[in-house]
Amino acid sequence: MKKKQSVKSQIFDFFSTRPKDITSAIKMDHRGLRHYLKLLKDTDGKMTERRRAYASFSALLKSHSNAEEKIVYEATFKLTGREMHIKVQEGYVEHHLANDLMKRIEKTNDPMEWSAHANVLSEIIEHHLKEEERDLLPLIKKAESAKLDQKMLNQFLAFRSKTQIKVNKKNAGVLKKT
Repeated sequence: MKKKQSVKSQIFDFFSTRPKDITSAIKMDHRGLRHYLKLLKDTDGKMTERRRAYASFSALLKSHSNAEEKIVYEATFKLTGREMHIKVQEGYVEHHLANDLMKRIEKTNDPMEWSAHANVLSEIIEHHLKEEERDLLPLIKKAESAKLDQKMLNQFLAFRSKTQIKVNKKNAGVLKKT
């Protein structure tokens, strides 16, 4: 008879490697996002390939951003520090801009308009990832307790495993590669 797995171990079976902390989990997703940025901005590339890349990119970005806001930003905003609060607010604004651009990309059929929106989205995401890794993640790491870190990590991983619709080898981020 097969032994039943605990819910916690079932959740982590979805992940490529168990990140040690919330910062590592976020950076794993960021690496997945970075994979697509050049493809999205490549105006010499075939539109079918760029649109296919966008579908994988947007699935990761939507799931990651929602998990980041719901789990990390909400918990982090409760920590003290004016600079951290400003960086969290900037993160929300950048996510909002990215969501708006994704809606525009998904509504247009015009290749030139699609390319313009994809290029601007890529630039916003590049900026966001760089700033978050350079400024916000070190502030979070410094201010949080080990217990809060593990709680955020567990919640982030669970949220990500439930919300990313399309997972493939290149857009898995922290999720297990299929």
